[in-house]
Amino acid sequence: MDYIMRYLLCIFFCMAPLVASATTVISLSIEKMAKESDVIVRGVVTQKKSEWNKARTRIYTLTTLQVGERLKGGQKIVDQLTIRQLGGEIDGIGQMVVGNARFSMGEEVLVFLEKHPTDDVYVVLGMAQGKYSIDRSTTPPSVRRNMKTLH
Repeated sequence: MDYIMRYLLCIFFCMAPLVASATTVISLSIEKMAKESDVIVRGVVTQKKSEWNKARTRIYTLTTLQVGERLKGGQKIVDQLTIRQLGGEIDGIGQMVVGNARFSMGEEVLVFLEKHPTDDVYVVLGMAQGKYSIDRSTTPPSVRRNMKTLH
């Protein structure tokens, strides 16, 4: 009996490091995102950086967009805006959030954003649902949304 208990404990501790990752997000239509967003802009990613919160308990990624066109709201936005998302990596320490929109340097995007209530940053509405990539290498240009991180 002692052997079986040790065997079961061994299996438990071997399996414990396995982590399941999933994010559940309510599906939003374009119409609903357009209605619920504070700001809709087309722009180009010019900067990405990660930083700790003040308590050093969370990592945030700040993505700067050079705004090319405002489609809704954002009258105070002149040239650029900052999008803040939970997750990122600093000095080999990472925090990943499944379902976040992913941005690449130089990427042209169309984003549906909510204004953060206290900070001068924006949040992508509906996580990855609120970000569309624009590819101008085709005629006509194509617009796509990457939903692979949402389940």
